[in-house]
Amino acid sequence: MIKRRFRQTKGEVIVIVKQLRGICILAAAAAATLTASSAQADFISHSYGFTRITNNGTENPEGQIFFEVRNFSGGEPDGPAQAALPSAQWVSILVRNVAGGMSSSIGETYFEDGTLLDLHTIVSGPGTTYIEGASPPDLPGGEPFSFVATTMFSAEAAPGNANGINPGEWVEILFTLKNSYVYSDVLAAIAAGQQYTQNGYKQYPGELTLRFGIHVRSIGLGGESEGFINSIPLPAPFGLALAGLAGVVIISRRKRKAAVSLD
Repeated sequence: MIKRRFRQTKGEVIVIVKQLRGICILAAAAAATLTASSAQADFISHSYGFTRITNNGTENPEGQIFFEVRNFSGGEPDGPAQAALPSAQWVSILVRNVAGGMSSSIGETYFEDGTLLDLHTIVSGPGTTYIEGASPPDLPGGEPFSFVATTMFSAEAAPGNANGINPGEWVEILFTLKNSYVYSDVLAAIAAGQQYTQNGYKQYPGELTLRFGIHVRSIGLGGESEGFINSIPLPAPFGLALAGLAGVVIISRRKRKAAVSLD
């Protein structure tokens, strides 16, 4: 019996070592890919999620809606960057609804930016048609957060939510930056805006801030609509992938332990 358990334990260790070795190989490959991409084009992207600020229904798609702040124009969010922006005084904002999520449609997008952004182009992805202007003109649920939209966009009127950002769809909005601001100023303004939201909604005089809000319609089976405001930055996809792989190792180890105990 002892020898049998020893052989099983030894087998578990070998399997786990192989899995960890596989993770290391994937990590090295991913790091090499990131390094190569950085060396090739110096593309930069930062992802942010949203927090629901209204409570009209029980279903919440906030885990599938994101925006990405980028110094390149790449169109399709999961594809390669296609072109660096003409200068450091440009920025791309990509609003996306991840494929496979609950039914939902991002109908309106709101920016509170003050003297930072100047609209250049709206690029509507497949299945969407976005235009400047929005109705309602203010972010639903934004009043307690002192959210005052200065720029807004919405799906062009169509039956149902045909032109909104539904699961698997995206819209890219290109801006030029005012007053000689650059990409790093945009990130700093977002960070300041988050502090503005989290610290009692009090803005410091003269401080540059940037906040995002969205109005999501036709959520889940209930078909409710909700307002959302941008939350803290999301972890890098690379880190999430590693966490997922490590979780697979832990789960498989627990299953083997359970099998041994049944014997």
